[in-house]
Amino acid sequence: MTKEIFLKDKNNEQMYFHFNDIDNKKKMEKLNNVKLTNGKSTISVRWFDFHSTKKYKASMTLKTALKRGLMLIKNIIKKEKLSNKSLNASGLASIIVKNGKIIIEPQFS
Repeated sequence: MTKEIFLKDKNNEQMYFHFNDIDNKKKMEKLNNVKLTNGKSTISVRWFDFHSTKKYKASMTLKTALKRGLMLIKNIIKKEKLSNKSLNASGLASIIVKNGKIIIEPQFS
């Protein structure tokens, strides 16, 4: 089953995050944290033409998935010698959850 999870605040208003916003505690506090998976989880990220996937033994909430996804993206940036400034150039409004796999991809720039 595929489900698109929109990033919303605690008042159910749509939120848009640039990837560097995930490190912003004040903005993350506003995000409505929902449980994404039960049991084992996989996070898959795409950054430009590069992909990274990691498996976890625990269930995931939205905030945890975003933070771990950001770590995977930062690893891609470091490995491919990209600029950290690109984190502010792209963002997202939703993520996809499909059969325990969480997919995080840039949706706007």
